Parts: sequence; structure tokens; C-alpha cells
Amino acid sequence: MTGSLLRRIGAGVAFFSGAVFFSYLSSAFFNVVEGLYHGTLQLEECFSLGKFNLSGVAILGLTGVCLLLEVFWMGWKESSLARIFGRWDHSLKTDLFYFFLMCAGITPVLGFFLSLGTGYLINEVIKEHLGLNLLKGVGMPLQFGVIVLVNTFIFYWHHRLFHSRPLWRFHQIHHAAEHFNLITNFRNHPLDLAVRTILYTLPAAVLGLNPAVILAYTAVAGVITCFQHSELDWRMPFIERYVIIGSSGHRLHHGVEREHYNKNFGILVLWDWMFGTHAPPMPEKIPIGVAGDPDLHNTDSPALSLWRVTERGFRELFLQAARALLGRYSGAR
Repeated sequence: MTGSLLRRIGAGVAFFSGAVFFSYLSSAFFNVVEGLYHGTLQLEECFSLGKFNLSGVAILGLTGVCLLLEVFWMGWKESSLARIFGRWDHSLKTDLFYFFLMCAGITPVLGFFLSLGTGYLINEVIKEHLGLNLLKGVGMPLQFGVIVLVNTFIFYWHHRLFHSRPLWRFHQIHHAAEHFNLITNFRNHPLDLAVRTILYTLPAAVLGLNPAVILAYTAVAGVITCFQHSELDWRMPFIERYVIIGSSGHRLHHGVEREHYNKNFGILVLWDWMFGTHAPPMPEKIPIGVAGDPDLHNTDSPALSLWRVTERGFRELFLQAARALLGRYSGAR
């Protein structure tokens, strides 16, 4: 027992060290891309610790706090940490794989290549040409209220977009989790993250928000979405009914039955209620996951599964686009 615990602790130290190291390399990669784009490339500066983007470390820290809070509220036996330090199944291994990719900054790098760099280009164009600074000089509380409404609206429609047939294969990775852990929140395909990043860049540029407001929203939304994937019963009927989709409501969204996939997309109840996709949480814990495709999800090799999902996803996307174009061409004739 002690030996097993020591191995888990050693794995945790290796996880943290590897995440920080690859996060540094990822940061240097995007520094190089930025230097090439703006014609100001200086390799020494790109690899400087002063230009190290700490977002991956911040994700590790914030998630660590959430994990400890969950232990405090739920007790050790039912917590995500107990599962992480216990016996791993294929679903949990896959959760950890995607969590590592996110903390290590590998997910955005993969998203860059999968979008052929267009995601980065669109972000830069938005910043350069749509920086209207509409809320510049406005008080931070009002800025925060606006970004909550705007970004949760974007989150809702981005999530709903990836439930549509052309993009569902990529998002299916997230739904394939067979049980909830806080880190299930980070189980997302790199293309999914790339599209979300583009969409979030637009309001930040147009509104001219204070960076502190953006950081505050990111932290609050991150905590909420983490706890949406917890087994913790929030027990806040008013909040979960009228304000925020809680863990029970989000569990319904992850339900293995297909009719559940298109319910409770958002963070705020408002958007699901407004667009007719809200459903009250069920009193019992329903099974979660996706049916079929056992060779694609929760396998012994999450990296190979990611490759297979990506290959099949793009093949299906191109085939659907080709059929749509042929159908339109045939109709025009």
C-alpha cells in the first residue's frame, strides 16, 4: 500500500514537472510564431523566462485548489483526488492525458497545427483591427458583468456548435468520460479549444476589457466548469434552477442517452432557458458516456485514440462538406 502511494506521489511530481517544462516550450513556440508574424523575431527573447506564459501553471494551481475544496466538501473517499491516487481505469487515464496536454500547453500547439495556423492569424487580425475599446474607462464591476453575459453566451453557442453533426466527432471525446472528475473539464479536443479561443478573442478586443477583468472571469468560469464535472451534489436549488447549471444538471447533459446530449449546454441557466435547451436535473445519478466506438475512447493509449478521432473527424467533416457542395451544385443545375 505504501509502495503504491509512493508511486502515485512520484507520478504526481513527474506530472507537475513535465507540465511546467512543456508549458515553457509551448510558450517559447508561440513567442517564435508571434515574432515571425510581427517581423520582430529574436530567439533569445522567445526563450526568456520573462516571456514564459504561466497559463498552464495557473491551470494546475487553480485545479489543485478545486481538488482540495472538493475533498473538504465531499470527504476523501468520494473525491476526485481519491480516484486519481487510487486505481486508474481507462476513462481516468484519458482524463489525466488531456489534463496534462492542457497544463503543458500542448493542446493549443496542436490546435495551431490542426487549424493550419488560421486560428492564430484570426486572433491577431481581431486584436489589430477590431480593438474598438468600447468599454475602456468603464468601471471594472460593469466590465465584469458584461463579460459574464457575453462570454457565457459564446460558451453556450460554441458548445452547441460542437454538438452539431459536422463537429460532434471532435466533441465526443469529452462526452466519452464514464465518470465525473474535476479534471474531466479539460478533456477536450485541440480543435475544440482553438475555435473557442478565437470566439473569446472577439469580445475582449472589441470591448477593450481590463486584463484583470478577463483573468477574474477566466478563474470564476474555470472553477464553475470544474465543479460542473464533480460528483459533488451542490444542493443549491435556487442557484441551480435560476442562475448556474450545477453538477447534477451538467451530468444530465453527459447522460448516455442521446436525448440528453442537447440539454444544459451552458454555464448560466439563462441561455439554455432562452433557447429552449434547459432541463431540470434528475434526482438520481444517471450513467454517463457515449455508446459505440469502443476503439476510439477510453483505451489503453489515449494518444492513439486522439489521432484516430482526429483522422475520422476531419474525414467526416470533409465528406459532409463535399456532399453539401455537390447537392448545391446539382440543385443549381
